[in-house]
Formats: sequence, structure tokens, C-alpha cells
Amino acid sequence: MRRVFFVSAAIAMVLSAHAMAQAWSEHENRQEGWLMNFPAEPKVEIRPYATASGAPFESKVYSAESGGGLYNFTFVEFASQPQDQTQTIAYAVNTLRQKGRPRYDDAHDLDGVTGHQITVLLPDGRLMLGSVYFYNQRLYITEASVPAGAAPPQQFQQSITFLHPDGRRVNVRREAEEAAKQKAAEGGNK
Repeated sequence: MRRVFFVSAAIAMVLSAHAMAQAWSEHENRQEGWLMNFPAEPKVEIRPYATASGAPFESKVYSAESGGGLYNFTFVEFASQPQDQTQTIAYAVNTLRQKGRPRYDDAHDLDGVTGHQITVLLPDGRLMLGSVYFYNQRLYITEASVPAGAAPPQQFQQSITFLHPDGRRVNVRREAEEAAKQKAAEGGNK
């Protein structure tokens, strides 16, 4: 009986150590206005990004690998040369769509930020979940893929949060409602 207990305890310790080694952590960049969960410390690369019209921009790509999963987050700043939101989102989504066979493909907003979510079955059998958002002349693209049969990488796709420079979470609808209430209150005090 003692032997079974010790073997069980040893297995539990190994499994919990493995789980802790794969612990996800939050990464935040207030200057770029985002917060994301990554399965490991992301590497950062500067890469060229071309819009639908061919206009060149610089993008930052944050990437991590864990357990056969590939996790990429791309950030592009358009403040110097503003872009059309609808066209920019459509072009980025089409780029993801062309990587394989779409399984889910629909417009989506996150806390009032306009975007799109897509699930694509890649030619090698991997499952890719992606999302594209456009806020304040900034493009945010998440792309995570896992081997066939693995759990979908929803934790990565669903973890994106948009931030104000002071760290407050962006919620376009709530902020519009609060501004309308404040305006109405100020109008009633005159």
C-alpha cells in the first residue's frame, strides 16, 4: 500500500512540474496598447508589413513556442500614415485565410474594438486560430497553431486585451456610455 502511495505521489510531482514548466504568463506593452498571455517568453522581431495598397510599414512580431504550438502576435502602428479600418482588417484576414482551409471565419468585436476571428486548417494538418483587430490606427494580429489532434490554442487567441497608455482596459462601448452620461449631466447643470 505504501508503495502505491509513493508511486502515485511521484507521478503527481512529475506532472505538476511539467504543468508549471508550461505556465502561461501575461505580457503587457502599454506604449503599443496591449496585454496578452504567452506560453513562454516571446521573442521580438521587427519585420516589414505591407498594406493592401502596398504601403510599407514596420511591424513588431512577438513569437513563442511551447508543446508543439506556435504563437505569434503582430503589432503595426499606422499613426504616421492613417489606414482605412475596414480595408486593413479585410487584407490581414485574407492573408490568414490563404494559409489553408477556413473552418470558422466571422467578424468579431472585443470590448467594442472592431475585428475578425478565423480558424484555419493548415495544409500540414495543424489547426490555426487567428484574430485581427484595428484600434486607434493600430493593427493587432494573433496567430496560433497546434499539431493535429492537440487542443485548440484558444487561450492565446482569447487573451488579447487592449490598453490605454495608463494601463486601463479599453472598452469602447462602456467609455462611450460614460461620456454620454457625463455630457448629459453637464447639460443638466446649466
